[in-house]
Amino acid sequence: MNSAITSDNGIAAALKSHSIDTLTISTANVRLKGFPYGFLGGASGRIDDKIIFNGNLSAHPDYLRIKDFIEERGLRVVFFEEYPLEDIGSIIQITK
Repeated sequence: MNSAITSDNGIAAALKSHSIDTLTISTANVRLKGFPYGFLGGASGRIDDKIIFNGNLSAHPDYLRIKDFIEERGLRVVFFEEYPLEDIGSIIQITK
């Protein structure tokens, strides 16, 4: 299933026009040094069957919507409560 999470309404509209299941969330809830806010995509990534977030996703105002959206796709949500949700550019899986 093709799906995406974004805070950008223009991107959401473009994705939906291509039949990509899209969750639109609020902006300004992810830290990024030197900028007013970062992006959830830069604070997360998929590794196997997990979507991992760099920081405390449960502090995001759309946490339950994000969690449900991910779990409905058979994926697990992993995050670290002890850190603020921060855009680090992305999390990628390296395979050999």
